[in-house]
Amino acid sequence: QMYYLSGTFSLSFDGQQTSQLPYNVSSERLKAALEELCNINEVSVDRSIHCSPDPAIGCMEPDGFSWLVTFISVNRNGDQHNHHSSALSPNVSHKLSADGSYLFECNDISRAICSIGNKVMATVGTVQETQSITFATSPLTVTIGGETSRAILVGDSLSVVEKKLSMYSTNGVGKIAVTCSTCVGDIINSGDSLLLHFLSFRGDLPDVIVSDSEATVSEVTKGVSQFVVGQSTYSSTISNLSSLDD
Repeated sequence: QMYYLSGTFSLSFDGQQTSQLPYNVSSERLKAALEELCNINEVSVDRSIHCSPDPAIGCMEPDGFSWLVTFISVNRNGDQHNHHSSALSPNVSHKLSADGSYLFECNDISRAICSIGNKVMATVGTVQETQSITFATSPLTVTIGGETSRAILVGDSLSVVEKKLSMYSTNGVGKIAVTCSTCVGDIINSGDSLLLHFLSFRGDLPDVIVSDSEATVSEVTKGVSQFVVGQSTYSSTISNLSSLDD
């Protein structure tokens, strides 16, 4: 089944959202939309076309687009990945995000028969790490970056687990959300698999270490960082220096 893109998407940057943009928006128009946001002064945008694998269609009807956005001047230059500063902070992951709620997949090239489905999406290059822990029967601790959590018990609620995993202070993992599709209600039982969503950490994270040898850990989604991390300029005046003659 061949699908054709249609509809619109929007971008958000550090709390500010663009208007709806065509699925195939030009680099010039995307640049203008971003620079209309109050927290962006200047960006550069380059668009790439993903050609159809069908040789009869090729690049005449692209099956996707990528835009490379370089932040030249924003309110806070440098790294645009939010730094985790507090468990109370709502800011996680990269400051740039995409919303493809109004993108459509169409059955015909004239785009007369379209619907919102799961084959069309808008995402940014940043991907947050997700890992799974499958419980056996014993309590376990979770060690990340050399720092060990309090014991997580069979019978704990998901909110209690999140609280225990939010007490790390030195390993830099930041905010962790916990979900469980196999749990009855929100209580952990033997055999249940917890998903740990690392909402703040940038890039790939080594598998966590659990204290129970019968529990299993696996990576569900590999974290991916933007391939260029911004750096801001920094200067400081050092006073009371003197020079010595040879």
